[in-house]
Amino acid sequence: MAVSELNGLSGLSDKEAEAAERKYGANAVAFKGSLRSSFAESFSSLSVRLLIISVLSDVVSILLGMLGFAPAFDAYERTVTVFAVMLIIGIIGGVMRENSRKILWESFSVLPKGECRAVRNRKIAVIPASEVRIGDVVTVFDGDVIPADGVVIDGFITVEQSALGSSVPVEKTAAPEGFRHGGMNIKDPYSVYCGSSAVKGFAAVKITAVGENTRLAKKCEDAVHEIPETAFSGIKKLAAVTGIILAAIVITVNSVNGAAAGNLAGGLFGGISCGALILSAVTVGGKAIVLNAFGADSVKRLKDGGTFLQSGECLAEACGTDIIMTEREGMITAGKYVVSGFIDGSGKEYGKFSEIGKGLAKFLKTAVLAAVNVGVYGGEAVGGNSADRAIFGFIGGGSENMKLQTEAEGNGIYGVTVTLGNGLATVIRGSSDAVLERCGEYFGADGQKYRITNKDALRKLAETLRLNGKDIAAFGFSDKGIKGGNVPDSGCVFVGFMALQDGYPEDTAESVKRLKSRGIKTMVVTSGSRENILFTVKYAGIKKSGGVVVDAEQLGKMNAAQLSEQVEKINAVVGVSAREKLRLANTARHKGKNLLFAGNFAEDAAVLRESAVSMASASAPACVKQVGGAFAENGSSGIACAEKLISESVRFNRSYKIFLILRAVLALMLSAAVMFFGW
Repeated sequence: MAVSELNGLSGLSDKEAEAAERKYGANAVAFKGSLRSSFAESFSSLSVRLLIISVLSDVVSILLGMLGFAPAFDAYERTVTVFAVMLIIGIIGGVMRENSRKILWESFSVLPKGECRAVRNRKIAVIPASEVRIGDVVTVFDGDVIPADGVVIDGFITVEQSALGSSVPVEKTAAPEGFRHGGMNIKDPYSVYCGSSAVKGFAAVKITAVGENTRLAKKCEDAVHEIPETAFSGIKKLAAVTGIILAAIVITVNSVNGAAAGNLAGGLFGGISCGALILSAVTVGGKAIVLNAFGADSVKRLKDGGTFLQSGECLAEACGTDIIMTEREGMITAGKYVVSGFIDGSGKEYGKFSEIGKGLAKFLKTAVLAAVNVGVYGGEAVGGNSADRAIFGFIGGGSENMKLQTEAEGNGIYGVTVTLGNGLATVIRGSSDAVLERCGEYFGADGQKYRITNKDALRKLAETLRLNGKDIAAFGFSDKGIKGGNVPDSGCVFVGFMALQDGYPEDTAESVKRLKSRGIKTMVVTSGSRENILFTVKYAGIKKSGGVVVDAEQLGKMNAAQLSEQVEKINAVVGVSAREKLRLANTARHKGKNLLFAGNFAEDAAVLRESAVSMASASAPACVKQVGGAFAENGSSGIACAEKLISESVRFNRSYKIFLILRAVLALMLSAAVMFFGW
């Protein structure tokens, strides 16, 4: 972490970007569908094969009559009609399959569809990931998805590469002079790849491959996206049984009528023809075509609403969601922080940075510049998460001549040792409790050190702020360096803490209420404090009466049987790691609950991959392409987006069932026509 100066970076001009596109292509992958193969699949479908049986049965009846083996049987008109229907179904089916696949392919496209920051015309510009070109320099902060393959030219980041088949985060640093990008080694310490997510740190990346030439596109070039029928096996079996019964009745009635008229062969083959036609109308034949058409339409509507799917299975699985396990930030809250105030070691509150004494302000500014992860270009913050940008904005921006030496993190505290003047200093950042327990003194308004005599009062004030929905970011200084990866645990000087307020979308509570009315429980999991989450679950209407809020320690003491018993009662879990979230998800799944997980990609990649249906938070909306989940919210509350996905999926499910019912009605009408009116 630490504020990063980006002013020395130079990327492409607009003209150079256009030239790069002409020479190397755009950051996009073209649809490689084949209309010929779609037609081949359509004409080999069970629906068409049953129609072929119908036509052949009529042809046999006609031949028997012509050869004198049976009384003449006039089936010419029906044969021509069925043959025409077969051609129409085959042609329409082929076109529908191809169109559906194109829609699904565009929706499931492997390349990130979000925005990124690139240096254009010597300015930081926010551009769509699709407009990144070879030679561009893009800036990457924790939580960002890398839009194309490239080489790190400045900074240091840890990346998560699950999209490329690696489950272990890899550290990347600036390449030495003369390094040439190899293109395929994901363990290369200097190269980064499209679809990877930055877990921690900052880097400037020079793009070396885009579009179809990226490693991710090559890995996924043979992927085929379909909407599976497996989730609807129950209603399909019912339709199949109904069709078989109707077909058997028609064949029997026709055979009996034919025998009575002295034309058993004509009646039998006529019955087979009609039975095959009915079976084609009501059973499995042709439903895959319409399933993909309905599914593609539903996916397109979700995509147009800012929701992106990863696989067809997710659309059907979301119909049966029982529990949404969600992160707080970017899901229930907006993920857009502002600093509501700063409290120093004496307990005095400041609404603005300009109100703080110059001595203390100097230490606070140094602490912020050392311990936040923000990129600065032209004096403005252009990267980092919302909380860090808010903290950086509170001090009025700026920069200081310091160099990061080493950093460490653990037990709710982050420490970074930097050069300061002619020596070194360690800045610590964390919760108010974690920082205060390491401090015996504080910096006064004049910048002098004073003994802390009011720790209990400061803790109580921080607790009150958290109970009112605030997050706390506390800072301190130490003369000791970080040794053995451990942050100094004593002898620190307290700077103070900032109270950060996240926004709550107006529709959060209403969305939770609507989900509850559908029988869907909302469970919040977060690394934040108990006090803060109590405010959140009450505000969102998740906990009005009953329910349980537990912390990581309580969760750890539950054995498998106890957790299985409690998982449906838990409203929130605080202080949890990705491992504990995965345990909750697996417990719900083993209990037969369909759980949708909504988390932060950089922190929860393992849980997102393992969950049957999952979404990633607004901090990196495009990253969902790289996880084995369902969707990412983009521009609205995550809970509202989850509600939208489920309601749209239910609509898709309902449309599909209506289609089956219509086929059954058609089959009944055909049966009635055959049995009572004849052909």
